[in-house]
This record gives sequence, C-alpha cells and structure tokens, in this order.
Amino acid sequence: MDDDDPLLLAPNGHHGNASTLRVTDGSLVNIGDNGDLILAIADSGCSATHSYRVSTTALRHASTYFDNLLDPRKFNEGTTVNARLATLRKRYSNISQVPPTDLPKIVIADVGQFPKGACCRSIIEPFLDILHGSAASLTTRMIPTAHNIALLAIIADRFSSFLPVSEYVKREGLHTSKQDAKEIKRNIPAGDKESFWRQRVLTGMLLNVETWVTQYSSRLIIEGSRRWIQRDNPEDDEDEALWCNLPSGLEEELAYRRACVLDTINSLQNHFLALYTSKQRQCKLGYDSSPQCDSFQLGEM
Repeated sequence: MDDDDPLLLAPNGHHGNASTLRVTDGSLVNIGDNGDLILAIADSGCSATHSYRVSTTALRHASTYFDNLLDPRKFNEGTTVNARLATLRKRYSNISQVPPTDLPKIVIADVGQFPKGACCRSIIEPFLDILHGSAASLTTRMIPTAHNIALLAIIADRFSSFLPVSEYVKREGLHTSKQDAKEIKRNIPAGDKESFWRQRVLTGMLLNVETWVTQYSSRLIIEGSRRWIQRDNPEDDEDEALWCNLPSGLEEELAYRRACVLDTINSLQNHFLALYTSKQRQCKLGYDSSPQCDSFQLGEM
C-alpha cells in the first residue's frame, strides 16, 4: 500500500497523518471481545469517522481483503500492526486489557459505491458483526430492507467477504419470496419498482442468490429501464449507488437482451404484416379461402 491509498495506518502505527486519523465523533464501538485493532471508517455521507474495536483474527478469517492487508509478508500495514501487537502482548497478559488508545489503528476512507450523501454507520456495524460471527442481534440494529441488504452487499464486495454475508442473508431467510412480497407491499411505491429490482439483482449477483438474479433481471428486461431510454450525463454514475449501473457488464447485457426481445417482436409483426398485405392469398382453408379471410386475419393481428 502506498501513501495515496485510502487505507492508512494510524500515528501509533507510524504511517499516516495524525490530523487525518482523529475520530470526529469520539465514539468507539466494541465489536469483538478480544479486539486488537481499531478500525476507523471515514463516513463521507455523514462527514464523520466511526471507530470500531475489532479482532484481526476474525477480519482475516472472513475477508480476503483484510487477510491480505494484515499479512506482514505482503503489506507494510500488516508488518506494523503485527509489530505493535507483539509489543502489547509483552506488556499485557490479555489483549482485552489494552486501552483503545494503545492499539494499532487503520483508517478506511472508502466502503464502496453508496448513494451520494448516504451514511454508512448503520450498515458498517452489522457488517462487522457478521464478520465476527456475532450477527444474532442484527435484527435489532438493521432493518432488513432491500436497500439495506444491497448496501451490505456493496460493503461485502468492497472487502471481499461475500461468503459470511451471503450465509447470513440465507440463514435469516431474507432471500425468500415471502420476504420480497412483504417488502414490496410495505415499502415500494407502485410506480417506482425499478430501484427495488436493481437492488435485488445486484445483491443476488454479489451474494449468490440465484432466484433474485433470475426473477428481477427478467423484470428489468420485460419492463425496461428509465436509464436505457435517456442518460443525460453518464459521468454522474460515480455519484450514484452501485445498483444504478450494474457492474461486470450486467447493465449492458440486460439492455441488450431487452433490445433483442423488442427486435424479435417487431420482426414477427413486420413479417406477418408483409404477408397479409401482399396480393398472395394466405388463407388456405378450402372453400373458406377468400380475400375477406385475409382481411380478418390481418385485423386479428
């Protein structure tokens, strides 16, 4: 990691700028019982920084991103954190006794492509709970709406921790058709279902929920998208949530499939119109063949 990377070690890790790493709201949330690292999340949506005491063991086990970052053989962050923890273990018999101010700290400035102005705190805490295997109380902290689950999936994508988040969603039954029916009835306006479809497609793709991808991508193909009709300024995509422009080529693929469906329908219509408006008789029903029969069939179409 270089100095321009959004991940910087705190002053007590001898890497980064002290003024940048200062916690603005003064709060610290204990996520792991044996937390040995302070994870500070810079929340641009709220213009604040939220700090969490977490376990490096839990993070590395559940997230490929953190496993690489905290590996002393790969990045300076891992080397510095490990060295600091080795010093602390000589001074304290139990890591839980270490004051938060003495623990190494890492600041993260990017949690993924959230909607512009959206705060991430209500999603970060449940996410870290999931990584630590303490997701039992999540229902009291996070309302499991399609919007929130999509944000959870975006964070999982950012930190390469799909499996534990996917297991949580499936274990809690948040992927069922019954849950979707409740969501649509309670929270989704009748004229604005596209955002819901997009959130479900994105979440299904990232968390391996095949039913969401199949069901809601077909809705987008059949109903179409406002974005496919008119896009005044594609550069604004960077300020929109990840589901507004589905990643990995999926947005283009869905638009292409809809165009193919429309072309097929139009070609069939044009084919039969050409036949029944030609001078060649199309009705061949024995004695009932007549120009009137052709006119009737044309009218039926």
